[in-house]
Amino acid sequence: MTAAGDLVGGRYRLERPIGSGGMATVWRATDEDTGTVVAVKLMHPRVQDDPDLLARFRREADVVSRLDHPCIVRMLDQDAAAEAGPFIVF
Repeated sequence: MTAAGDLVGGRYRLERPIGSGGMATVWRATDEDTGTVVAVKLMHPRVQDDPDLLARFRREADVVSRLDHPCIVRMLDQDAAAEAGPFIVF
């Protein structure tokens, strides 16, 4: 179970959830390497074993990584094999 204070990906300290959907929860977090406030989208444990949803999450990370526009948040990091589960950092 993920909780406030947990460290994800070895550097993102979770602070509080800011949104949740059927596949993931988005957390406000701090990048402990830079001190930057980030959003971490962390896949729910209950769906991490579903190969179709895992592929969908990975596709999302792939698509978002290629977007570049001043009105769209930028993806900063991702890890599909993290101990806490797959995540994307914005």
